[in-house]
Amino acid sequence: MHHGSLIDDHKKIKPSHKYTLTHSVNTTSSWHSAKEILKKKGLFGLYRGFTLHLTRDTIGTGVYFGGYETTKYILNRHTSAIGPLSQFLAGGLCGLMCWIVVFPLDLIKTVIQKEVLSPKKRPSTLKCIQDIYRKSGLIGFYRGITVTLIRAFPIHSLNFLSKIICIGAWCLNCPTMTTDDFENGMFLLPTVEKAIAECDFLAVDTELSGLHRPPTSIRLYSMEDRYREYKEATERFLIIQFGLCTFTWDEPSGRYIAKPFNFYIFPTSMTGQVTTNRLFMTQAQAFDFLTKQSFDFNKWVYQGIPYLTKAEEEVFAAEASRKENIPDIPIDDHELAFVEEAREMIREWEKTSGEGQKPKKTTKVEEMDGVNIPTKNAYQRRLIYQEVRKYVFEGLSAIGLQGFIRVVRLSKKQEEDRQREKKEKFEKDCMMAIGFRKVIDMISKSRKLVVGHNMLLDMCHIIAQFVQPLPDTLSEFKLLAHKMFPKMIDTKHICNSTPELQSIFGTGTALETLRFETSKSQFKNPQIDMHPAFPRYLTDMAHEAGWDAFMTGFVFLKLVSYLDKSRNPQRYALLEKTQEEEEQEKEKERKVDADGWEISESEEENESSEWDKPEEEEVYNYGSIKVPLTDSTLSYILNKTALVRTAYEYFHFTGPASLINQSNTLHVQCNTSPFPTQSVHQIFSQYGKHIIEPDLENSQAVFIVFENLKEDPFKIAADGFVITPISKYFENRQ
Repeated sequence: MHHGSLIDDHKKIKPSHKYTLTHSVNTTSSWHSAKEILKKKGLFGLYRGFTLHLTRDTIGTGVYFGGYETTKYILNRHTSAIGPLSQFLAGGLCGLMCWIVVFPLDLIKTVIQKEVLSPKKRPSTLKCIQDIYRKSGLIGFYRGITVTLIRAFPIHSLNFLSKIICIGAWCLNCPTMTTDDFENGMFLLPTVEKAIAECDFLAVDTELSGLHRPPTSIRLYSMEDRYREYKEATERFLIIQFGLCTFTWDEPSGRYIAKPFNFYIFPTSMTGQVTTNRLFMTQAQAFDFLTKQSFDFNKWVYQGIPYLTKAEEEVFAAEASRKENIPDIPIDDHELAFVEEAREMIREWEKTSGEGQKPKKTTKVEEMDGVNIPTKNAYQRRLIYQEVRKYVFEGLSAIGLQGFIRVVRLSKKQEEDRQREKKEKFEKDCMMAIGFRKVIDMISKSRKLVVGHNMLLDMCHIIAQFVQPLPDTLSEFKLLAHKMFPKMIDTKHICNSTPELQSIFGTGTALETLRFETSKSQFKNPQIDMHPAFPRYLTDMAHEAGWDAFMTGFVFLKLVSYLDKSRNPQRYALLEKTQEEEEQEKEKERKVDADGWEISESEEENESSEWDKPEEEEVYNYGSIKVPLTDSTLSYILNKTALVRTAYEYFHFTGPASLINQSNTLHVQCNTSPFPTQSVHQIFSQYGKHIIEPDLENSQAVFIVFENLKEDPFKIAADGFVITPISKYFENRQ
């Protein structure tokens, strides 16, 4: 029933039916109204007043968010951080501004939409405006706005404030960190710092803009060759995502608690003052792989956290100091008139304002007594600063604003406040510019055990990108890396170097494979859980650096616990027996009633006194055994990383690496030129299937790698060739 017919029917019915009529109107649902509109006016009836609605929202949205940002700017011009009170006031005021502007449009829209079912001719927008003005004048367009404004302020204040609070809470619960988290007072850094400080060890992982790939298929490298190759890779490619996961033993629950963090890294500037214009390469294959893993490239570019090395930080500080002590510059002839005009403006202002007049007690530049000098470019601005500072005027200060410079007279306190603000701004800019290196500094300063998977290339990139360029020699790199991170362990090296694990994993030592295998029952100790405030990785997110760091730490604990148990079975048997006895004691202490229900101690004590006691939260104990992570128990794997395509078993940060006894590989040298490759094939084919790889350092030598060499390599000889087993060859080079 539409409104027009309702009025007509009302005239025909008896008064005794009025209640029924009124009740019908009040209980009409939105769905019923929509059906009536569709029935009487068709689909376009639902869009009555749409043009006004669109106009209202377009204007209102511009006023709303423009007012919000403007109010925030006005409230925080002289502070470096936007506090909750500013958010609250800006939200409320923008709501008021929006309704003051759009209320007449909203009123006209509502009047037109109200008459959608009226049998009368639809009123036009112009006629509606004329009717309201004729009946009530301009005030009629704002009838009812008082209640709307009273409602608007608290609603929109809380709207923006709650949004900021929720975002902050979400960011704390989410391990992914971007430049926004550093700009907002770096409020997440204390969380990272606390996690590092309290942990037993931490695991790291990186995603790179490109992966190191050798230019040839050569599989035999000396240690110097490998380091030189990795050093070149750090000069080409960058870390674009950094994963960090801390692991902390929780005694009450008998388990390890993990806190993963994921950082997007991009070499840009947050302050607008750092001019580190880095060049780096990307590898199509690497980006294709990351794309398939849903890597967020937009977040990387637009929100990636910048960084400065220590040397770049010193340059940044020196540049800021230089700007504070700008040298004088000569005045060009074509700017003499501009400078003289500016001097005259300042003199006139001084005459009218009075030289002995006290400066106003305000921190707002616009409210200070002064004169504005319009400037067209940076050169003119510098000339004004120079004139005020040195040549003509004493006791005055020049403050740069948009499009002009305001010359004011500051009190001693105002000048001190201004200098303090400049210092605070510089410190904040410096902190922001350093960016992600703060996290690396925290890790290094903690001296905690750092765990990685196949981590040599990762450590090269971390040092080269965030600390300093890699040194030229391998020995210098080892010293630098050990100084930065004194305790490192590689999970891939653990699997490659330990006979007990080789029999389980064989050559399948990829991180995903190890994670799958160590989730089986034989690796049940210890229990590892994600901290409840870090829920992002409750489900797998393969090849995100934060998740891979968690997997690395997970695998490390499982492997070390398994090895410790297999090598010290008596210790674990004793610990398990002790745990079992403690459980039995607890079982004996349990008291049950006749029906088998457990009787708590509180039921046996005086009820009146029990109410006053605070209830203790019961913590479930998983019964895990803490993994021994002392230097003595980990010495056999400490500071060693896995290597492939080399004659060495591993890379050792603090000592010499041992050679692999590769009895199937020979180094063959011939003094003739060019090297007789075909002759070598014919001579050595009698010893089995083989491949020949060139010696990059000697054009008259090659490496011969046999698939299955049964002959003793020291007994192989051929006229005109010097044949050396590979282990002996590298031993001679050392």
